[in-house]
Amino acid sequence: MNKTFQHAGLVLALACLAACGGGGGGTAGTTATTPGTTAGGSSTSTGTPLSGVAATGKALANAQISLRDAAGVIRRTTSDSHGAFSLDIAGLQAPMVLEALSGGTTLYAPVFAGDSHVNVNQLTNAQLRQWLRSRCADDTCRAQAATQQLYDFQAAGKGDLSALTADSFDSDLLALTSTAGGSAGKLRTDNTFAANGKGWDALLDAHPYGAITVDANGITSQAGLLQAAVSSVALADAPALPAYPYDKLCRGTLNATVYRTANVDMYGQGISADQQRRAALLADYYLRMERSRFEVLTDTGLTGQRAQYCVDGSVVNAGGSASGGAIGGSLGYFSGPQAAGEDDWRQVLHHETIHMAVNAATGNTEAGGPHMVEKWLDEGLAVHFAAQDGWLSDVDGWFADSDHSVHPMEVGLDGLIGKQRFGDLGYYEMFRLMLKQLEAANAGPQELGRRVASVLRVVKGKPIASNPGVFQTAASQYLFGYTPYATYRSNLPATLRDYVASHTVGLGLSGGTVLRGTLLAEGAAVSCSSLRKGEDVQLVGGKLLLPKVNGSYRLLVMQSVSKAGSQATVSYYPLQTVTISNGAANPATLALAGQTVASLSCSN
Repeated sequence: MNKTFQHAGLVLALACLAACGGGGGGTAGTTATTPGTTAGGSSTSTGTPLSGVAATGKALANAQISLRDAAGVIRRTTSDSHGAFSLDIAGLQAPMVLEALSGGTTLYAPVFAGDSHVNVNQLTNAQLRQWLRSRCADDTCRAQAATQQLYDFQAAGKGDLSALTADSFDSDLLALTSTAGGSAGKLRTDNTFAANGKGWDALLDAHPYGAITVDANGITSQAGLLQAAVSSVALADAPALPAYPYDKLCRGTLNATVYRTANVDMYGQGISADQQRRAALLADYYLRMERSRFEVLTDTGLTGQRAQYCVDGSVVNAGGSASGGAIGGSLGYFSGPQAAGEDDWRQVLHHETIHMAVNAATGNTEAGGPHMVEKWLDEGLAVHFAAQDGWLSDVDGWFADSDHSVHPMEVGLDGLIGKQRFGDLGYYEMFRLMLKQLEAANAGPQELGRRVASVLRVVKGKPIASNPGVFQTAASQYLFGYTPYATYRSNLPATLRDYVASHTVGLGLSGGTVLRGTLLAEGAAVSCSSLRKGEDVQLVGGKLLLPKVNGSYRLLVMQSVSKAGSQATVSYYPLQTVTISNGAANPATLALAGQTVASLSCSN
């Protein structure tokens, strides 16, 4: 069985805020009205604002939000750090089209008379585009409805929504999503919706924006979850779980119902039926994605063996963190969803599913081994592709000449880390840094996945203990650009230093000592959720690091964190804003002298 993973790397600041709320947020200001032509339509002059949340599972922070009414009038605003927004709709004519634009993502949702809260996401976008396709008379129009910017589509006279009603749209959207874990509520108008991994947001997480397609076949998703109903069977009729490890890990009495998808049987304990069903959907999605990434081949294609998972909501780990394990290629376990919060346990579910895919690709079918790849790659892949951040934490210590300098790559975790470091699982952060560097050196995540798959094919069925050198030779060939393994290892500190330097901007310090910091976008409200979601900023060689990305950033330097029950209190220095342009920071030096310590408290 893979080493149990406890997601507790950010203990000084971020993990201590795991009890803080996510989602919600303030109201953004409204820009001036854009003049447009006149047209008929019912008025929505209620004098109340239209609020909503823009998200694809992940909140669309600082997205450009636009609302085009039936007369072509457009009003604009910007979402906050949680994707929340508000617009004045007085005088506008329904039906309207809401647009959220963030980077390469553009999403739409309809707005009808009487609406006061409308969410925009990949499912409202797909449903609206599909309805517009159904009104087209030719293939050119249908293709444009599926892909074109809808404001352009409407301006060309092809986007008349007068025949669409709120009841019909919302009922069709619910029918689309109900078999894939949708609730009885209305996703489009649910004013409790937040990008926090819960409820409807878990469904968005299971269907990434880019994985949904609108075409002649209707609305489909890459994972197939929108088309395949989740079935359930009584525990007595489900396949029996093996005695080990579930007799040790899934404690007590299992739930009476087992949820089944095309590839997964999801057992549960101490967890709600809704949460267990969503866990099944997410596990199915992650399993397909990671088996495909690492090219887990069978006679029938990229399907692999049916997997069984057990999710245990009754277990509370130290610090409230989630944990998990993978046994071979088809058995997985994870725990702590209610204590840790869904964002935490979903990452651990993904982490353990990556281990399962690696095990399946290499033929590791046993609990505890044998291992065909070294720990740094096995754990690095799981931490990296599950997006468990913290890769700069204590990086200065890793580069030091003493203590725990860059780890001996060929040795497992056990015995390498002192008790304090083991509690922080510091090596996982080093593994993540190594995988980030390898991803950059191997032309991005897709190509890295292909090259890792090549390594896994070479080592399949060849345990390291009885086949010394096979893994290291494969890693040299496919991951290190034919650099000998020993050379790569000896150059690793310099390689990682160069990577950190090329991806970050250093700032000098004066008047104080920075222990740990959090990076917030300019204008973001200082809240528990924003602190919890923030990225770490670390001292390396006496300098504070920022991402080498143009933009303005507000820095908060953590002084202390305390937690009593569900209440968390953070003390911090509020620092000045730093602007980065073409890799240069302004100001280049931070002045900490005279800063007043502030405190922030929150509870779940």
